Amino acid sequence: MGKNKNGCKKGYKQSEEHTKKRIESAKRNGKTNWKGLNPDLLKEEYLKGKSTHELAIMFNVSQQSIYYHLKPMGILIKQGQKRLNDEQRKALSDRVKNDWRKEEYRKKVYNAKIGRKSDRKGKTLDEIYDKDIAIKMRENLINNRKNQIFPKKDSSIELKIQGFLSLLHLEYYTHKYMDIEHGYQCDILVPVQKGISKKTIIECFGTYWHNYPYGREIDIKRCTELREKGFRVLVFWENEIKLMNIFDFGIKLRC
Repeated sequence: MGKNKNGCKKGYKQSEEHTKKRIESAKRNGKTNWKGLNPDLLKEEYLKGKSTHELAIMFNVSQQSIYYHLKPMGILIKQGQKRLNDEQRKALSDRVKNDWRKEEYRKKVYNAKIGRKSDRKGKTLDEIYDKDIAIKMRENLINNRKNQIFPKKDSSIELKIQGFLSLLHLEYYTHKYMDIEHGYQCDILVPVQKGISKKTIIECFGTYWHNYPYGREIDIKRCTELREKGFRVLVFWENEIKLMNIFDFGIKLRC
């Protein structure tokens, strides 16, 4: 199997060597939530056939913690199922949806999480990892976020606004990364052109995800930072877009 640019095996997030070093470093600095977990008992229970999920419940830690304990031991971690085809994926999705409609199933899932705590919650990367690792991870997160297209599928309200812009013969870009303090990818960027005297950001806020009518705190911060950078920011709510026609949109865009 080949390796990626970071020296890790393709298909794996980290190399085995890096995993061992990270665990040893965490233990030396006391920055680990694996204290009290008996490696010999873990290995014994895993070899008896218990899954990582069952072990996580047994030792009261996350499945990821179980994985990082077993991997340095040289134990072969059970691989997931083969890639599902479209028909199998739909059948699985329907089954999960039907299960979630049952109150008994939801209670079972919620009760399984009671009492499980993470020592990482509320901590920064610097508090969890070594300083050098934290810096590198932060840089990787920022760079990955710049290139990531999210969401992969535009919402219906975004597509409606894009359609209006096309009908008005205006140039626009979608999911452009905005280099501000709280960097993110905007919904639509309209550059300066005929009829548009200022670079304009158009945000299409869904009623549920963006907490209508108040808005999320992070959204308010980003809009403020964009305006301070010289952008004109237009925010349209889902219910507003659904009733909007191209004439109304054109007036608001060129105000």
